[in-house]
Amino acid sequence: KWTYRPPLVELERSIVNISTTLEIISNATTNALGQIQTETEQVSQIAVENGLALDGLFAAQGGVCGTNLWTTQGSTLPRSVSLSHVLVQGCKLVYLPLYRT
Repeated sequence: KWTYRPPLVELERSIVNISTTLEIISNATTNALGQIQTETEQVSQIAVENGLALDGLFAAQGGVCGTNLWTTQGSTLPRSVSLSHVLVQGCKLVYLPLYRT
């Protein structure tokens, strides 16, 4: 069955369809970026922990590379941890609380 639709009605319908499609794409992109952000923060935290552990092992053996244990640009992580935050007592490492900069 054929019905006549004025061009303006078709144009309005097309605009609504495009708007809905763009909203769906925008929501999917926002969700994906949120997941990537969460994963990036987790990987950054793991990298910091691994760096601290390695530097602690080097300190326990009498040497540490550089003047800082670890540096990061993460907003939720300390920017730098100085060597004064690690005390080597025999073979046991004691980490003092980290400060946020």
